[in-house]
Amino acid sequence: MSSTMVENGVTMVADRAADALRERIASRDAICGVVGLGYVGLPLAVELARAGYRVIGFDVSEAVVANLSAGRSHVQDVSDQTVSELVAAGLLSATTDTTRLGECDAISICVPTPLSK
Repeated sequence: MSSTMVENGVTMVADRAADALRERIASRDAICGVVGLGYVGLPLAVELARAGYRVIGFDVSEAVVANLSAGRSHVQDVSDQTVSELVAAGLLSATTDTTRLGECDAISICVPTPLSK
């Protein structure tokens, strides 16, 4: 097999994967991941869920995950009612299990930038 054929074969596979992802996004079947459920990540997760995507939110804080799973928000701009409705509808879930991110088609990372001297 020549390098051109391998390259074209890889390109064709990548093109098919990209097309499949575009279709999943358009049909709202794509699963979105959000790493970091703070004042940036939680509102992003909520808006994706409101748009009809299933969202898996990951956070290292067990307390944050437990509260969100119980329908309680810790972010001022996101109401408990909104979180509760999205969790009940199965559109928003929260976890501390990194392996759950493997279920996602796309992942947004919303963690603090480590700035220090």
